[in-house]
Amino acid sequence: MHGLRLITSSSQRRLAAALADNLLKPALQPLEQDTIVVLSNGMARCVSMELASRHGVSAGLNFSFPN
Repeated sequence: MHGLRLITSSSQRRLAAALADNLLKPALQPLEQDTIVVLSNGMARCVSMELASRHGVSAGLNFSFPN
């Protein structure tokens, strides 16, 4: 399913858990990338590391910044 999914929380751990659960569902074609909007490069690295710790690897992700 393509589209925008907005998840809000004041807890970074809850957001990471929701994202990790959502990424387990195969919604894209095999070589398509999921886009995750983050506020900084540091946040992108933190999210990537959290996903890698939960899934064993963090790949196929495109981190974008809001305009």
